[in-house]
Amino acid sequence: MSTDIQLLARISSVSPAQAISLLLRSSQTSKANKGQENRDFLFARLFGLTAIVNSGALFVSTANVDDFRVVTGELVGLGRKKGWLKESAWYTLISAVEGLLSSEASWAEEALTEVIDKAYGREAEGGWSSEKVALTLLLEQKRPVSATS
Repeated sequence: MSTDIQLLARISSVSPAQAISLLLRSSQTSKANKGQENRDFLFARLFGLTAIVNSGALFVSTANVDDFRVVTGELVGLGRKKGWLKESAWYTLISAVEGLLSSEASWAEEALTEVIDKAYGREAEGGWSSEKVALTLLLEQKRPVSATS
């Protein structure tokens, strides 16, 4: 993690939940907005979620499984809402999973199970995409399944 993106993880006066809440409130789309304005809000949301993931703020002591759940849910939702955002949203989702697998968060197993459900469960988009293959390869590399179990 580069030192220039760790600021959010080091600021104790702003919790991850507060940063996420502020981001989601300030990047809401509306039918009253023009198309370009809504695209701008969607990009702002993606950029903000990417910054939160890359900062490591999801894995500091004040973060919890709910913060991770909201971020990953928003990323999957962005990919579903607009196909042209899917690749970038899933890239950030994969970065979040990679950070989770490298973290020592006590809630990591619960969060990982939820991500797997979102990606491969009943409500997941059908079929295989390059993004889902990338997530699968990451999980396979970092958490190989034993053939003897």
